[in-house]
Amino acid sequence: MEEYWSELIKLAIATGMPPPDDATIFVATGALSPTKVISKYLSILWFLGWRCLYAETVGSRIDGRTLDLDSALKRVVSMLIGRLRAYGKRWRDWVQDTQLRMKPSIIPQKHQDKKLISQDEEGSYVIHDAILDKARELKIMQ
Repeated sequence: MEEYWSELIKLAIATGMPPPDDATIFVATGALSPTKVISKYLSILWFLGWRCLYAETVGSRIDGRTLDLDSALKRVVSMLIGRLRAYGKRWRDWVQDTQLRMKPSIIPQKHQDKKLISQDEEGSYVIHDAILDKARELKIMQ
């Protein structure tokens, strides 16, 4: 269990989250220190971590098999990439839908850098390299 969460914490740190003072408290509450919690942009990792761990626990009990934390970790990264792609596509589609208007829309600066995904004003997006590297390491993508 410790390896599962330490991998997710390392990934979060690689994407810009400061390291938590206490990993156990962070896993349980999302608190990085007594006065600071994980940012709203990085909290998706924490929420997906718990969601996938729960799904793997239930699946292993239903199927009568051993808990596979590697599978849960792969699921977290896979779901994260899927959600980031959907987010980026939604903004890109929004920009493209307005291209024939007299005043086409562009993505405002405040929505262009969300820590895990970066976009330009026209909707082209890039998922954080640390996430893509982790996906390659886990052999989810090439």
